[in-house]
Amino acid sequence: MTQHKATWKSISEELGQLEEKYFHLVWLARKSPEDYSDPIIAQLMDQVRRDYQIDAMNLTSPIDGDWHHC
Repeated sequence: MTQHKATWKSISEELGQLEEKYFHLVWLARKSPEDYSDPIIAQLMDQVRRDYQIDAMNLTSPIDGDWHHC
């Protein structure tokens, strides 16, 4: 594999990981209090919080988590 192909593969993999991370974080941020009562959604939310602890904490922080939807 040439250096160019190796670099492209590395960049592509990293972008895929970031895409997945932010997909999950946006999903988490969009959950409403009513969603917490669904056991499956609550389990998935817990998993996202475990996978991305610092980012999830920042999103849900009452001080820093200023996430608004229009």
